[in-house]
Amino acid sequence: MPEEKSETAVVDNVVLVGGCHLSVPRLEENKRPPPAGSAPSVVVEAVRHSRLITVRDDSALSIVFRLLRYFAAADVERWLCELLALVRASPDSAEVMMECPDWQPCLFQVISGILEVVSAQEVVDVALTVGEDEKEEGAAGLATPLLDRDAGDDPDRKPCEKKGAQASPAVGTNTTNCFSLAMKLYTNLLAHSTRLGGRDATSALQVAASLQRTCVNGREVLTILVTHLLAELVDRGTLPPDLAATAPSPAGSSREVNHALKRSARLVNAAVLRQDAVPTPLDEAGANRIWQTLRYLTALVVALQHRHGLGVAETLDYRSAAAGGSEGLAGIRLGDGNLPGIPSPVGTAGNVACATAAAQLLTLTDAFIFVDSMLVTPGSVSRDYVLRLFRSADDLLGDTQGTLLSGLIRLSVLLLASLEPCSAKFLQCAGRLRCFVGWLLALIRETTGLAAPDGAGAAPYDALTERDDRLLLATILHVHRALERCGRILALFEGLEGGYSDLFCSPEDMTKHRRRVLRAGHELREIVGAVHRDRGELLRVSLSNRAYAALVRGLERSGHAAERGGNAGARKEAALRSFLASSWVQGYVNVDFVA
Repeated sequence: MPEEKSETAVVDNVVLVGGCHLSVPRLEENKRPPPAGSAPSVVVEAVRHSRLITVRDDSALSIVFRLLRYFAAADVERWLCELLALVRASPDSAEVMMECPDWQPCLFQVISGILEVVSAQEVVDVALTVGEDEKEEGAAGLATPLLDRDAGDDPDRKPCEKKGAQASPAVGTNTTNCFSLAMKLYTNLLAHSTRLGGRDATSALQVAASLQRTCVNGREVLTILVTHLLAELVDRGTLPPDLAATAPSPAGSSREVNHALKRSARLVNAAVLRQDAVPTPLDEAGANRIWQTLRYLTALVVALQHRHGLGVAETLDYRSAAAGGSEGLAGIRLGDGNLPGIPSPVGTAGNVACATAAAQLLTLTDAFIFVDSMLVTPGSVSRDYVLRLFRSADDLLGDTQGTLLSGLIRLSVLLLASLEPCSAKFLQCAGRLRCFVGWLLALIRETTGLAAPDGAGAAPYDALTERDDRLLLATILHVHRALERCGRILALFEGLEGGYSDLFCSPEDMTKHRRRVLRAGHELREIVGAVHRDRGELLRVSLSNRAYAALVRGLERSGHAAERGGNAGARKEAALRSFLASSWVQGYVNVDFVA
């Protein structure tokens, strides 16, 4: 029976419901490829034809994924477009692709190969530039026939124009597009598995983490991939869209920041808190799976931080941190809003990528840790709920909660050591770290059986508190360094005397950044005061006698300055300025590492 003529090349399959097949008469009419941009591809046409069309079998997908690395860049770009269109058209297609065992290794190798091409291109650029520099520094009058015969040599070229950059071709557009498409496809599939939660999510993340050991540039690929995954979860939430849509929204939330993420967190927290006021399709086991995924993501980002040499101890090397500066004012400059994934494999330093991932993860966990006002009255059960999340064992959330709180503190410390003190991200980090340190102190009191912070506490570095005490001490050292940087930035602002145009757009812009530094400094001062009140003995035995005496003296003078007249804001600023001027903040800024 001859097949009826169809207007499209892809038609519904009447035998396999939900599938599709090619229309032979339509394909016969389109043997010649159309001009670029004049007609949609077969898969895009299929997606437009029916939203029910999905991938039904992964047998051919395995072959496609394995051949991607051997195709030309233009063919890789086309195949990635087709696969990405299918994934975005139907969640069923994503599930079928994830059942294919080759999708992660093959996509990881494609991205790794692109980074290798870019790295090789950068090496060529540097070599040609160095060769040009050596030529200019050579003795005048020496003949250089090889360079003189270069057709691109321009006698009128200015000295500042490097011929090496002109002789080296740039990375092609197809290569850049392939990187972007491969990263989007990988991110969409990985985010889909992450939203399932539990073992499926952790298994997919474990495969991605293991591939960085076997592929070239594996660490860089995994870091960039994590930034894209976290950006996807922050923008679209941690639950499947159909499930997150059932979450109620507060009045006037149409312009709520991170609306999808907060809806997901609202459902998870309602299931954990057993709040009848917010109906949720999640049960307690489903909420636990989401928390398991968040804990694993935190551990993954912390591990990446250590792989890049940016651990808590490594970032205490202030001279090394200063050598890795960026375009920010005494630190890395990140955007004020949600951070996208690393957009390009070219020119991205490891410390910037790690800082981006840390800021993204802290934004992701904020919605879950700081409970929504729709669920609880502010200050009622929020603290108990958070401590339940951070305990090493809990009846509801499982036997082991991992090191979620310590991981969040480590990432906050990284941002504290890396970001510019006048940025919004630095201010958010300081306020968040103050909460984390307060919860850690509460857990220490709970562990040691103390009912109130009386200043005595358990002995430092005993069997129960050794790990937490070490983390507290490292946090105090980083806070000390951050306070010293805040003091230098404030002195810089106040010494400009109208010369704001070099650093800021207007006087109002400079005032805004100055206020951020003051607010961040106040949060850091409160951290030092809280640790001194609860674990003063820890600071006494860990710091030198002179440093501890200077710390106590600085806190006392700061307290006296806060008792003077004026409004609350003036008293806070006076207390902070007194503490910034203390010998403890201004001194002891060098750390020597003993091998």
